[in-house]
Amino acid sequence: MITLDTVEVRYGTARALAGVSEQVPAGQWLGIIGPNGAGKTTLLRSIACLVPHAGAITIDGLPVSGLRRRRLARLVAYVPQLPALPPEMTVADYVLLGRTPHIGYLRMETDADRQICAGLLDRLGLSPMAGRAAAAGPGPGGRYRAAGQRAARRRAHPAVRPRHPRHGRGRHAGRHVPPPVRTVTGLGDP
Repeated sequence: MITLDTVEVRYGTARALAGVSEQVPAGQWLGIIGPNGAGKTTLLRSIACLVPHAGAITIDGLPVSGLRRRRLARLVAYVPQLPALPPEMTVADYVLLGRTPHIGYLRMETDADRQICAGLLDRLGLSPMAGRAAAAGPGPGGRYRAAGQRAARRRAHPAVRPRHPRHGRGRHAGRHVPPPVRTVTGLGDP
């Protein structure tokens, strides 16, 4: 469960979020809808502790601001709208990065980690592109799916992914359609 209690984010003197409170039960979807500049991405970044915030954010009762980075990475997987993809890295290796929070320091991924990622690539129709460079590989929609699967491989509770309206129009659109969503109040005006 993700709980937001009067979350506020400021960039200098500009208030990006003001008093956002919401509770998202485990296994449910929440859509965050608003105009450009309303604070949608800022809200998601605050949940992932990528921007400083006031108020309380908890995941499964744990305050995110008090968690170590590795523990937080196991709970929250954030995929930016335009993910940075290293030019030499393959699609398969990029997705495998999502397992990093589960691999010990100075350790390598296991065969089980590779099998988890290979199964996911297969399920999403990305297996033929697994050996291609991630940055040049499967096209914008496929790159976004690969980045999303990098997050999903963490097995985090929420996969926090901002979406642009034009995303999801490719051949894989509709594979994972969320159920009806609720709205969030407290997002700033653009």
